[in-house]
Amino acid sequence: MKQRAVERLTQAEVFITLTMTASLGVNDDEIGAVVQYALDTPFVGGISIQPLFGSGRSGDINPLERLTHTGVLRRLGPQTGGLVTWKDLTALPCSHPHCCSVGYMIRDDSGRWRSLVALIGHERLKQHLDLVANRIADDDLPREVRAAVKASLLGLLSDQTSLTHPTVGDLIKTVCESCDLGVSSLLRIAADSGRNGTRLRDTLASRVKRITVKPFMDMNTMIEERLTQCCVHVGTKSEADLDQCAPFCAVQGWPRLGRQKLSEVAGARIGSVPIVLTATREVPV
Repeated sequence: MKQRAVERLTQAEVFITLTMTASLGVNDDEIGAVVQYALDTPFVGGISIQPLFGSGRSGDINPLERLTHTGVLRRLGPQTGGLVTWKDLTALPCSHPHCCSVGYMIRDDSGRWRSLVALIGHERLKQHLDLVANRIADDDLPREVRAAVKASLLGLLSDQTSLTHPTVGDLIKTVCESCDLGVSSLLRIAADSGRNGTRLRDTLASRVKRITVKPFMDMNTMIEERLTQCCVHVGTKSEADLDQCAPFCAVQGWPRLGRQKLSEVAGARIGSVPIVLTATREVPV
């Protein structure tokens, strides 16, 4: 049923993201197949792999026998025949390094899938993102270009970005133009996006894929540093009737905080089924 739904959506040229909850001994041997399916299917903008965690709607899981963040990364290479490996993803720059891994796969002009990390190079990526404090940026690039590349990379490697975000074409254009990636046709299309947005959209649908690994925390994996650097928040209303945001993992982990979710508060106030607030980052046609 899910496969048929994907087929119908892609035929209608609707961008979608496949979200896979991966569990040890249940479907952790299918991660590579799902990634390959995403690469092969137009208008699947990406895939989000989320290891099962023991909070929210989930029951308790064995803290010593579970699929982890690094466990997902380790399975990528062997299950995709080396097409996508842990080296093709990087930690989300805006949050704790254990919070999320993200990467882009780009099909070059020869039809070969290559990651943005591989195209730019690990060291150069670190330099542009300032992930290593004692490294300087590439002196071969003017300061203004380095700043533009860094801003574009941070934009792409953001938890708020999807292939249908209005700025993605410009971000990819800046990176491709400045880093000599061997994707000249993609660059030309991005440069022409203002006059030919449909062409850019169709190209992104078949030549760019976003892969993320997002391990949400439960009480056995809760890290205070991650909570203070969280990029995913839930709207809540405190017992003092104050509107505020709380980290998603905290809301799922602590029942008292979970009862302060806006959906729970709204449901209690209207005395009926709680209102479920959802958000999508993919924009339909």
